[in-house]
Amino acid sequence: MKTFDAAEAERLLRERLDSLENDTKRCFVPIAGLQAAPFPAVLYAFATVDYLSSCWKGWNRKPGGDQTKRLVQFLMKFCRYGKRESRIAVEVICRASAGNRLPGKA
Repeated sequence: MKTFDAAEAERLLRERLDSLENDTKRCFVPIAGLQAAPFPAVLYAFATVDYLSSCWKGWNRKPGGDQTKRLVQFLMKFCRYGKRESRIAVEVICRASAGNRLPGKA
């Protein structure tokens, strides 16, 4: 069994956040010859929230586990978003971006 290495965890987290910051800047800082493309950075941000929330709560233990609940709880606890706002963000961004139907839509 491997022991927890806090320095390695911090290095990986900083690397991930630096990469996310770089991608996010491309959304807001004009770059000659490139069109603004915020959608990939939004997806990356939510992938990072998913990654961090799984570090916090653990991966879904069973098939069909409640990823939405974990993400909403994480956004509420660490980002201080309201429950409704967190739920909407998770369902719209994560589900729609994956090509899945939105809840309640045929």
